[in-house]
Amino acid sequence: MLGSGFLVAIALVVGGEVTANPPTPRSSIERPAQPPEVAGIGVALRVKEGRCYVVRVLKETPAAAEGSLRARDQVVAVAEGEAAPVSVDGMKLGEVAALIRGRVGTEVRLTIVPADNEAQRVVRLVRGSIDQLLRFGQEPLPLGSPAPPADFHSLGSEETFTLASLAGEKVVLKFWSTGCGPCLKALDNAYGPSSAPAEGNQGDRVLLVSIDDDIETSRRTFASRGWTGSGFVWGGYEVSKQFQLPGLPCTVVIDADGRIEACVMGTEYDLPVNPD
Repeated sequence: MLGSGFLVAIALVVGGEVTANPPTPRSSIERPAQPPEVAGIGVALRVKEGRCYVVRVLKETPAAAEGSLRARDQVVAVAEGEAAPVSVDGMKLGEVAALIRGRVGTEVRLTIVPADNEAQRVVRLVRGSIDQLLRFGQEPLPLGSPAPPADFHSLGSEETFTLASLAGEKVVLKFWSTGCGPCLKALDNAYGPSSAPAEGNQGDRVLLVSIDDDIETSRRTFASRGWTGSGFVWGGYEVSKQFQLPGLPCTVVIDADGRIEACVMGTEYDLPVNPD
């Protein structure tokens, strides 16, 4: 499962844009009490100050192929098929999820306020199977398995390097993203301007790995929050796939032989996650 308030739902996109209608009370959407299969739209969402935003559009899904949804777009209403849209203002993430999810093959419409201040629009999506398309929320790599050949880009410089180049060192990878609130809070506490110097175990190489879709988003977050330290790097979506991250925050420990020693959800890594 995804941690940190992320909603992941998968969809097949079949339409473009239509004129938005005024939102109506949320009770206007009716859905079966027990849908035969839950499906969704292929994006990760978060709620901040009562408003719902797109955190990321999952790659290698039809939602990504359609191309109209972007990170930081605001979702203001959801509609079932041709029913009147329901405002999501003030809803909790679970409530928004309940509106977006539904049976495979049914249509859902999202009223979007784009992050780039373009005109409000409505995107039509046909829900698809989560089991077929999910790329985040799976079982982590087994303990003892070789670590994948990940590439990293420093957020504070133009340096690039590979995980293989750290052979012989014990490496701690702490994964985060701009859309993960608990990740940002933990990093603020450990690496922010008012924090005490972060302490790692002697001999460990600690990397704070962003899985944002693009490095510029990660660099803006790194700069705006005033984090210090040379361990902040970007790995992107590709690295999250390679490590089969079960969610965020997540820490993966790699021993000096290049094998996975532990994988733990949360901001600490004192207890391994059993992948069996």
